Amino acid sequence: MRVQTTLVGWCLALTSLLAHADTDYTLSTPTALPYTRIDGHAAPGSFTDTVSFALDSTYAGYVWLFPRQDWLFSGLDNIQDASLTLRNDSTGDTWTGLNFAQAQGGVSYLDVQALNLALAGLDPNKSLWIAGDFGPGQYSAFISGTATGLNGGTYVAKFSMAPAIPEPATLWLMGLGLAALSATQVTRRRA
Repeated sequence: MRVQTTLVGWCLALTSLLAHADTDYTLSTPTALPYTRIDGHAAPGSFTDTVSFALDSTYAGYVWLFPRQDWLFSGLDNIQDASLTLRNDSTGDTWTGLNFAQAQGGVSYLDVQALNLALAGLDPNKSLWIAGDFGPGQYSAFISGTATGLNGGTYVAKFSMAPAIPEPATLWLMGLGLAALSATQVTRRRA
């Protein structure tokens, strides 16, 4: 009996060493496909993780937070009162994460991927969502909550950004193509 208690104690100590509190992540510019993913693990108690990245022009995209909140693992790994905030540090613009089900009309559990996520404790209908067009600048995403499981809590954060406006080189090539098309039409009319 004493050996089992000692073994359980060592296992809990090891998992708490793997956990963290208040971690800072720095990303390169998130991409649309594949999206940039962070798997966070917080030690028991309150935490605020910060994810930093920069955008050099206007991007359309989203930040999607899946805090683990499930019945199956709630005693071991769980996060309550999760929040998500995105701030453009260069301009001061701030966005607050909304419940995905309210923002997007929900996800059906008939969808196999949604059901698999929910069974793993990462329910899309309990996730937080920020979407829109984001201008150039240095960004900070703040992920916070209370890790209530014996091992603390885990979450998955997805960052997906795609240029919203064609870059100048793309516009120049499009203009060049239109000019070539016009020149071809003029040449045909003369012939």
